[in-house]
Amino acid sequence: MKKLLLNSCLGLAVLCCPFSCVSAWAKTVVIALCYSNPDYAVSSKVFEEGLTKEFKIRKSALEVIHIDTNGDKELFIAKIKEFEPKADLFFVAGTPNAVLLKEAGITKPVLFTAVADPVSAKLVDKLDKPGGNFTGNHCAVPEDRQLTMLLLVAPKTQKIGLLYTPGDIAAASQIEAWKNAIKAKNKEYVEIPIPDSVSSEEEMAATAKAAAGKVDVIVTVAENKVSQLGAGVIAAAKDMHIPYYSSLLQLVEKGALAGLGFDFSATAKLSVTQARSILNGASCASMAVITFPKYRFLINAATAKALGIVIRSDVKSAAEIIE
Repeated sequence: MKKLLLNSCLGLAVLCCPFSCVSAWAKTVVIALCYSNPDYAVSSKVFEEGLTKEFKIRKSALEVIHIDTNGDKELFIAKIKEFEPKADLFFVAGTPNAVLLKEAGITKPVLFTAVADPVSAKLVDKLDKPGGNFTGNHCAVPEDRQLTMLLLVAPKTQKIGLLYTPGDIAAASQIEAWKNAIKAKNKEYVEIPIPDSVSSEEEMAATAKAAAGKVDVIVTVAENKVSQLGAGVIAAAKDMHIPYYSSLLQLVEKGALAGLGFDFSATAKLSVTQARSILNGASCASMAVITFPKYRFLINAATAKALGIVIRSDVKSAAEIIE
């Protein structure tokens, strides 16, 4: 059996007053992961820290249960159903994990973060009126804006390699939007599918290198496999001496040329505010999915130098430069 991590911690007991009591404020929150990556881990950690702080301020009891089944879907769903009776709220990071919770038929409130397109993933009916027991925030950065930023850094780009996992719901919807944005700019794209069998950075690099000589730049979107194995894409782009653009900013920090994305820590902090409302009785059905209001544009100066790319001063002023 694959590793299963279950961890609980109990906050401070409630100090009773005329308007509160232990039964009203003792809450259980389940943080659930089947598939994990650095971004999901950050989201979960920041959310737990923020919620724990809230409960300490209230002098209220909080139990946090962690479920992490390392990719075992059947075990994940079984543990979710096991803990559903005592859970007041489920928190989940990432589209694959949120979709699994939906498949499990959970009826308790579910709060998601780092989901690119919750409507296409059938988690909610509409962003402004979710209509069910799921709500949260989503990480979609408009693809036309991303393409604009890519062309600011690499203006000679004509053929764009779209590297993605076809079976990933989040990736598929983002790639379609990229295609439309590319066609609107009269550019070309080449699809580079990532096989399901790819499970290492070396295999990811080999997949990316299949585009050698066919594209001017490689683009990846916010998806789980790339978040886990993105170092392989960085290595491949370096070997091919072409730019690599990623909307996952942790990959820009590691060596991709540039990216317009969002801060997973910041969105997890928004989740704390949403969780507080839900635990106070607000309905997920009418709580709008939050669109994060501010994106970060990162450029890796070392990578740009290695590629012989000179970043214009006006572009520098609009970006965060990693030296």
